[in-house]
Amino acid sequence: MKKFSKVLLALILVLSTFMSTTAFAAKYQAVEPKFEVLVDGERFYSLQPIVVIDGRTYLPLRALGECLGIYVEWNADLGQVEVSSTKDPIPVTYTETPYAKFKDVPDFGKVTGNLAFVEQADATVLGHVTSYGYQIDAAELKSATSKYLSLLAENKFELWFYDDSQGYEVALLLNKNTGRMLNILVQENTVVITIVEKPRSEEDWKALDAGQTLSQKKFDAVAAGFKVMVDGKEFISENPAMVINDRTYLPLRAMGDVLGVFVDWDAENQTVIVNSKK
Repeated sequence: MKKFSKVLLALILVLSTFMSTTAFAAKYQAVEPKFEVLVDGERFYSLQPIVVIDGRTYLPLRALGECLGIYVEWNADLGQVEVSSTKDPIPVTYTETPYAKFKDVPDFGKVTGNLAFVEQADATVLGHVTSYGYQIDAAELKSATSKYLSLLAENKFELWFYDDSQGYEVALLLNKNTGRMLNILVQENTVVITIVEKPRSEEDWKALDAGQTLSQKKFDAVAAGFKVMVDGKEFISENPAMVINDRTYLPLRAMGDVLGVFVDWDAENQTVIVNSKK
């Protein structure tokens, strides 16, 4: 009986040690910054947010790879992320411009067979927006908009607001899966599609609709438990690779140093500047 008790005690000690090293693994606090990242002069865009951890800017790796034209892939056999500056990047599956960066928004032009006659980006109280304008024959207007709205519904967009009291139609739609807000304006033979670039939760949109100021978003981050290989060498940095919501994040400046990509801080404009090797 004493021997059994000793074995049981030893087992409990082993388990408690294991639990203490896993349950209390290092966790980090990530916050969404108020500054922007410009890559080759364009705002960096991703459905996964830019974050700051311990004063360092972190970007979601796959989105960064797409933006820089760099190969990024998960090697399931070796259980590691592989990044290469020499391999051809894996083709992005979304459509070509002008809707290239908005993977969750169907391209109105491609759906209806009409080319945008204007494209404009603006900063608004809701964040940056991109608008595309189309001119459509009156006889085709109803069928074109109906076809587009049907496709939006298939992509999980739901009507948030509608008004036709001002002599034109305005529809605001929300994709609850991605947090994307989309505005459609129809006036005479003109259709304007406005995409709010920054996805938000439904609760955020309700708060903004009520005129409330959103608090800075925070995320739990943990150090990646797998290797990140860059051009065949393990990526090692005092600011390690992180995982946030099952996405791999890397410190931007350290990654830039490894890949030979220029990264700098523009204090005057409160902006991170990235110049790729394209």
